[in-house]
Amino acid sequence: MKLDFDYHNHTMLSRCSRKDYTAAEMLQRMQEKGLKHVGFSDHYYADETNPLNQVRLVRQAAAQLPEMDVYAGVEVDMLWPGHLDASEEALSVFDYVSVACPHWHNPAIVRPLFYTADCLAQTQYDMLLSLAEIPYVDVVVHPFTFYPAAAYMEVDQEAVMNRYMIGDYDRLIDGLLKNQIAVELHANLKKPDYARALLPFLKRCVSRGVHFSMGSDAHWLGVVGSILGAREYIDALQIPDELAFRPKRKYAENA
Repeated sequence: MKLDFDYHNHTMLSRCSRKDYTAAEMLQRMQEKGLKHVGFSDHYYADETNPLNQVRLVRQAAAQLPEMDVYAGVEVDMLWPGHLDASEEALSVFDYVSVACPHWHNPAIVRPLFYTADCLAQTQYDMLLSLAEIPYVDVVVHPFTFYPAAAYMEVDQEAVMNRYMIGDYDRLIDGLLKNQIAVELHANLKKPDYARALLPFLKRCVSRGVHFSMGSDAHWLGVVGSILGAREYIDALQIPDELAFRPKRKYAENA
């Protein structure tokens, strides 16, 4: 699979981003890194986000580099299984909808009863399984990333992932395929423990034809294109080009 796309980047509209750069500067840096198909997916805030303004910001930046294929997405949180922090109507103006489950640093998100491998595995799986049944979701971002659980305990990524059986993966993949939801290859794959722990799941996704997105999760210029640091690992997965995710719509008509 060609590593020329990255759909997980944040502008200054995300509260956790640095404010000393513009979206156009990020696009310039992406182009320098050899990325051709890119997108911005700022976090959704129920008390602040104006979807149309968010899309327009991306349009304006894209107009400065017309040779790039630029999309306007959004990253929403799953608060508890089956419940996102944004309505389907609010999300309808975006080219693609990415979902993180869970961002436990968001106090509105249900946390596991205990920060043990068993509880972390079950909580994550319940959320992912319900996410796979939401037809207007396009990408699950940084799957099986147990952070910021590390703020509460030392998380053994492999110990958590070892709680899952192939049947668990297949049940999840059934939903992803049914609703054409892609799995993100996240910049965390540069970390050996995370990459090693996710290998059985990702290989199963490849064998069953799940689509893949890629994401640097860049919140400032210095980490733009950081997903490319996992090139060797991603190449080893031997993902065919036809499984590369592309947004379904470009700048929704009602935007």
